[in-house]
Amino acid sequence: MRVDPTKHLLALLLAVGQGSTLAAPTGIAGQEYVVAGREAWEVARRTGFEFSPILPAGPFILTGGRDGVETELKSCPRADGVCQAEARIVDGVLFVLSPPCVGGCSRDHAFQLFASRPLAPGWSLATVELAGTRWWWERAPAYGSRDASFAVRLHAAPGRAGRVKLARITLRGPARADWRQAFAASGPVPGRTQ
Repeated sequence: MRVDPTKHLLALLLAVGQGSTLAAPTGIAGQEYVVAGREAWEVARRTGFEFSPILPAGPFILTGGRDGVETELKSCPRADGVCQAEARIVDGVLFVLSPPCVGGCSRDHAFQLFASRPLAPGWSLATVELAGTRWWWERAPAYGSRDASFAVRLHAAPGRAGRVKLARITLRGPARADWRQAFAASGPVPGRTQ
């Protein structure tokens, strides 16, 4: 069956105009693979995809690798080099630490996941499911594309840390393939600047 790209573009434009939620195009050959978030993160990080807090402007540093194993964002406001952790990723789980104040203070930080590389040719991202508290999309996933990267922002208040984990992702790829092949791509994501 031949898919008419003009019809898909028209349907996409109509959906955007009506404020609908966009999903991956249907009718494209292949198979969907639902993968537990922990497994997807583990395979992707081993092949060079990045998982880290996004470094904001100001006196902040990142420690640890950008693989989401033990990566921290630290605030370093004092010249004597004393830094305090504000956000971290530990084994693929994202955290914004509760601020050490009382009352109306809060903090939020953004994290990038599956960054720096595209999926392998013939593979695309179909859905992303997150589980956690006090989060929203900083940059929503580009469903239907090889760009699997997205960004999440978490909020924390006194006594209430923000926490989120990747529950599962759905990949679309060749029928009867091993889903791990989706993460075997090399090179930067076309058109994406980090």
